[in-house]
Amino acid sequence: VPLAGAGILTLRQVYPFTLGANIGTCITALLAATAITGASALPALQIALVHLTYNVLGVVVIYGIPLLRDVPVQNAQALARMVRKRKSVALMYIIGVFFVGPLVAIGLSTM
Repeated sequence: VPLAGAGILTLRQVYPFTLGANIGTCITALLAATAITGASALPALQIALVHLTYNVLGVVVIYGIPLLRDVPVQNAQALARMVRKRKSVALMYIIGVFFVGPLVAIGLSTM
């Protein structure tokens, strides 16, 4: 991300590295889950495996299908164009994705 921000790499060039870093983080979580002992060892390992599987399948589906491969890049470029015109869009995006969305999902799941 810093290389893309500095203009050394384009967004399309850094995209595969970001996907790989995401999977690498899942591997780290899986390794950490193997260190758990006791009653919570099995659930920790299951959660880490599901997290890894979810991310690997996401990469295979989104990056593996050429039609879908450009969708995240195009969305990121569109968001960047909007933020360039109006900085408040970035704040609204962050609040919406990281606060409002999860709160709505939690609220719907408790109903």
